[in-house]
Order: sequence, then C-alpha cells, then structure tokens
Amino acid sequence: MRSNVKRRLTIAASVVGVAIAAIGVAHAPFARSLLMSMGGCPMAGARMTPVESESARRMALSAIPATVSVPAPARPALGFSLDTTSPEDVRAWAKRERVDCKEAREGLIKCPDVRPEALGLPAAQGRIDELSLEFNRQGRLVNTTSYRSHLSPASAAREAHAIVGPLVDKLGPAEKHAGDFDAAQLGASGAASISTAMYRFTDYVADVTAMNTRSNGLAILEHYMSARD
Repeated sequence: MRSNVKRRLTIAASVVGVAIAAIGVAHAPFARSLLMSMGGCPMAGARMTPVESESARRMALSAIPATVSVPAPARPALGFSLDTTSPEDVRAWAKRERVDCKEAREGLIKCPDVRPEALGLPAAQGRIDELSLEFNRQGRLVNTTSYRSHLSPASAAREAHAIVGPLVDKLGPAEKHAGDFDAAQLGASGAASISTAMYRFTDYVADVTAMNTRSNGLAILEHYMSARD
C-alpha cells in the first residue's frame, strides 16, 4: 500500500506542469523529470538490478536539463554524502542509531521509521516513514529518498518548510517550483494540493514534493540524486 501511494504521489506530480503554467511559469520538463527520476531513484522497486538502476538514473538526468551550468554549492542528502557513502557506512550508522535497515536488493537499502535526529536533521522535519538509499555499481551512494505520510495540513506545512528552508539556505531559491507548501493548499485534494521545489545543478538534483493522497493523507517525498558520472 505504501509503495503504491509513493508511486501515485510522483505520478500525480506530472500535473505540476499544468499548475505551474497556470501561475505563469513554463515548466513542462520538471513534471517529466519527476516521473523519470522515479525510474532512477530507490522507489523504482526492489526488482531492478544495479545495472538497470544506473541506466534509469542516467535517463533521468538526460531528461532534466541543468538550470545552472555550475556544480551545486552543497549537496545535502539526508545526512549522507553522495558519491562517497558506502553500504558499510550505512550499516554502521544504522547500528549506531538503532535503525532497522534492510537490503531490499543489491545496491538498495531501505530503513523504516527513521527519526530525523538520527540523520542529524532538526526534529521539525518530522519522522520519516521510509528512507531509501541506492548505490551505484561501485558501491557509492547516488540516490537518497525519504517519504512521510498521514500528515495533517498543519504538520505537513511545518515539516515541508523545515525541509525546504535549509535547501534555500544552502542552494538558493528553487528555480523550478509550484505552490508554497502552505497548509491551505496542502489541505486541498489531489492535484490541487501539490507543492514542489526542484534544483538541478551539473552534479546534483534535489526535489521535494508534497501532496494530499486519498489513502495515506498528506505525504512528503524528498529525493536527492548525484548527477556525476
């Protein structure tokens, strides 16, 4: 059920292009990139091989043109280091923080019910239902994803702003976005509830999407991906 909701969250984000156009920002590639990034992110599922996952990640990157032609000033990834963190590092972290992580398949580690403090994040960001960490064939982290669900409009707005605020501090304003993560919008139904922000540098992709779903209520998806070869 949870994986289906996460997929619907991302698929529904394809209508973000319409929402953005309505506010005067042409942004069709962003909606495509959300869909494509799901092929390369951990939530693509446990059936993908590392080779298939890496191919999907490269496809996603080719579909997301960089908005700036420089490397990111920082590459936040839920407390981990893209292109550096190894599965062994994650296992050591999980043991230290008493987080129950499982290897869903080769190159993919999933950790349920993660408190933000375990990741060095502020408590205001809220507890994570599922953390997914995906590694390339060299055993280096290239994708991190977090998913939160069953949130009230007020808590979703609070947690989303606590997530997006530090990104703005580190990376500047998102050039591609829709909505403003406020409780009024998030409390709407379906596509009308979507708020999203995305960054694309030459070496890094980050996006945050919040949406009100029928089965699991308000959900927030974070996705951070290395754009290095």
